[in-house]
Amino acid sequence: MNKDIEIKFLSDLTKTRADYIDQENSMKKCLKISFYIRAISLLLIPIFTFWDFLNGGLVIILTAVISFTEFYTKFNKFDYKLNLLNRAITSLDMEYYRYHYECEDYSSEDGINNFKIFVEKTTLMIEETELKLNNKYDMSATKNIRYTSKDN
Repeated sequence: MNKDIEIKFLSDLTKTRADYIDQENSMKKCLKISFYIRAISLLLIPIFTFWDFLNGGLVIILTAVISFTEFYTKFNKFDYKLNLLNRAITSLDMEYYRYHYECEDYSSEDGINNFKIFVEKTTLMIEETELKLNNKYDMSATKNIRYTSKDN
């Protein structure tokens, strides 16, 4: 087996995993901010209702803010995508450990075949994740893909 190919693939796999972690952190941050906005708005509604602040206009605005943040989190499917990213990261890690420590499918003495199995399994995991994550509203991830020659 060509060690350079293995090293290149593991490097690309590490970059993909790092990208998933970055996406997960970004989504967590957006979700956290939207939760805080909703919580603060919900707390302010009874206060502004009690004092009849701006003849109830501010309560209407706060209700609209709550509705928008709820729409934003549901439209972007943060819960679903966070679960999917976490599952993909964990699966890639577990598959790497099986490959690295020659467990289960990788227990044969044929290193080339083991590497091929590893590539097939991990690329299938990535493909399934990407197809579920990158919907028609989010094509920025696929715009960053750069294809290179096999000779590099």
